[in-house]
Amino acid sequence: MLVPVYGVEKYIERCARSLFEQTYPDLEYVFVNDCTPDHSIEILKKVMEEYPERKDAVRIVNHAKNRGLAAARNTAYDNAGGSFVIMVDSDDWLELNAIELLVKKQMETGADFVFGIMRMYFSDRIDELQAPSVFDKEEYVLKRLGNGWDNILCGRLIRRAVIENNHVRAIEGCNMAEDKYQMALISYYADSLAVCEKYIYNYERRNDNSIVSYQSKDKTLKNGLQFLRNNIGLQVFFADKETVFYEEASKQTMLYANALLKMIVRFNARQRFQFVIETIDTTESKFWPIIGWAKEGLRGKLLHQYWFMWMKLTCERTVRFLKKKTSL
Repeated sequence: MLVPVYGVEKYIERCARSLFEQTYPDLEYVFVNDCTPDHSIEILKKVMEEYPERKDAVRIVNHAKNRGLAAARNTAYDNAGGSFVIMVDSDDWLELNAIELLVKKQMETGADFVFGIMRMYFSDRIDELQAPSVFDKEEYVLKRLGNGWDNILCGRLIRRAVIENNHVRAIEGCNMAEDKYQMALISYYADSLAVCEKYIYNYERRNDNSIVSYQSKDKTLKNGLQFLRNNIGLQVFFADKETVFYEEASKQTMLYANALLKMIVRFNARQRFQFVIETIDTTESKFWPIIGWAKEGLRGKLLHQYWFMWMKLTCERTVRFLKKKTSL
């Protein structure tokens, strides 16, 4: 079991107990301390003392500096042994028979990739994320190139050889959509998948320190750029593979770039706007119509005009607001 640790002192005890109390006996635990600034590791070590039968199976790997979730997951892969791995976020928790159920399904089917049912805990509700129902390889990989909660990497039992033989790793520094990136690659390389129709994994969405919690415009934009880079990573990966996958990856990159550009304009972030424009400039022209660049001669013109139009409107709104305030 592979567990990145950062800023989870409120949750790590619940997570660790759910791992150490698994009904399946033969387990290895790799916790990656990504220089967490709180007491997460101290709490983890204290909990470990209560499970002496598991203690020898636990490794805590320390990063010399904070490198982010993607790098922490890569470190976990690099330090894993055994035939199968399962990623667990340290603010989440497993059902106590999760590994036993997943292993049983894997042994019945011989699958490289085994899914279970996930519960997602929001502040106002609990959602159930069902396991995938698609078994056709091409259709399943195409679904992974899209967006959605079913791209979550955690809670999936994965044959380690699929990861190691194909050197599947997250793109370091790209901590948003890194699940999507890895899931697409693993799905492409895996020969088969199976579904365990049981509750396996509990996903905590009430953690304000989570990578998916947006706390500011700056953080939102940074996360958006990381999301775009992972989409570009998929586009590059599939460039020399089946055309159907490359075209879908390129389509998704353009669609997200379009959405990100609108967000950037709304936040008046000119420097990031320029980066996205330059990124799109390097994309094959046949995908430009998705964002409105129908002809090469019009490359960038429409979106640059869009930017200046919004800047002008923003200035006009500010002037009107100031005039209204001073007249009160």
